[in-house]
Amino acid sequence: MDSWIYINHENIDRQKYMACINQYSKNDLYAQDFVWDCLHPGWDLLMFDDYSTVLPLPYRRKFGLTTFRQPIFMRTVPLAGNLLKEDLKFLFLLLKDQSSILHINLNLKQGLSSMDKGQYQVIEFEENIESQRSKYSTNVKRILKRDMDGCDYYESNDVNDFISFFKEHVGSKHRMLNSNAYERFHAFIIKSFEKGIGSIKIASQGKEAICKTFVIDFGETRYYIKGAATEEGRKSGIMTHVLDQLIKEAHGKGLKKFDFVGSNNENLMSFNKKFGAINRTYDILKHNNLSWPLSKLIKL
Repeated sequence: MDSWIYINHENIDRQKYMACINQYSKNDLYAQDFVWDCLHPGWDLLMFDDYSTVLPLPYRRKFGLTTFRQPIFMRTVPLAGNLLKEDLKFLFLLLKDQSSILHINLNLKQGLSSMDKGQYQVIEFEENIESQRSKYSTNVKRILKRDMDGCDYYESNDVNDFISFFKEHVGSKHRMLNSNAYERFHAFIIKSFEKGIGSIKIASQGKEAICKTFVIDFGETRYYIKGAATEEGRKSGIMTHVLDQLIKEAHGKGLKKFDFVGSNNENLMSFNKKFGAINRTYDILKHNNLSWPLSKLIKL
């Protein structure tokens, strides 16, 4: 498969792109073109055989360097089509040759054993909710028995308020979350509202919000995109109560899965698994083509 065609953003045939995605990655949120428009505006595309195989690319050029780096708030890059392992090897060599820095997560059905792996956690729902909740850990069950006096659960459309809350209680710990990243995240939430798939869920005690989460219901899956709790909320175990509410609600809507989106972080991974989630993996393609000393200064 040596005839890949690089297509600049403005020349992408959206209808053909989405036809390929709907054939191979229909239920993958991160394959949708509207998600790319929000989280990496101006994305380009590698295409083979009139869109029978497609790979959106997070292209960026700065200081004379071409990079393909995983967009923030996006778990994986879809590679949609029928590819043999030899085709993958050729494609990866092509990407490495054409970039100074390459670091993308791929949702391959069959990856290469030589590639690094990332992890996320997913709950595959049982038939009834009680059977599902029986898979919770002892500690989760213990926390859920606590009576959260005066706690109310409701939805909100205030995107700015959610992002401010997230920044204060989570985002401030992550240096890569700059103003540009938050602008894209804001656009992503707004677009999900317009499409009727996104919602912000809030838990409050009295007049004070102590936990806020943003979820997307797409295909047969509820995606837990981001969430945050105040220090008081964390101490009370509010996130455990909120996740139970989100899981129960998704199950009641007839969805088949609850996707935690992450995490590779051991503590978060352990927390997610306490709700009966299992690990899923994705492949990580990375290569630093910079000369020394830049190759040491810029980490993948």
